Parts: sequence; C-alpha cells; structure tokens
Amino acid sequence: MDGDGSDPDPPDAGEDSKAENGEHAPIFCICRKPDINCFMIGCDNCNEWFHGDCIRVTEKMAKAFREWHCREG
Repeated sequence: MDGDGSDPDPPDAGEDSKAENGEHAPIFCICRKPDINCFMIGCDNCNEWFHGDCIRVTEKMAKAFREWHCREG
C-alpha cells in the first residue's frame, strides 16, 4: 500500500461475495456491502477494505496516515 490508504481500486474480496441483481459482487467493510463507488481505506495489517463513511475516516484524514489499522489489526 502506498501509505495514504486511499487506493481507489480495492482488490477482489475472493470467495466473499453477495448476489446483487444476479451478479456476484465482492463484499467489504464492517457493513459487509459490496459498494466500492465511494472512498475506501485498506487496513495495512489484515488487508481488508473499509468504506470511509462506515469507520468515520475521510479521504482528507487518510492522506495524513502513513499506515492505517482497523480495530482487528
């Protein structure tokens, strides 16, 4: 990760998927929803991706982080 945690293209979530409109979409975050059309931040420890809104981290805040760790990390 490049340190700011704001990579706009999170990796595929592997086998974790949710059927949505007949398609399988990767799911992310503590909310376990597939939406990646918003700011997301990746944990530098567990490599899970989180929606900024769900964890109350803005894109501006993330730019100041060298690393970011979720509660599990």
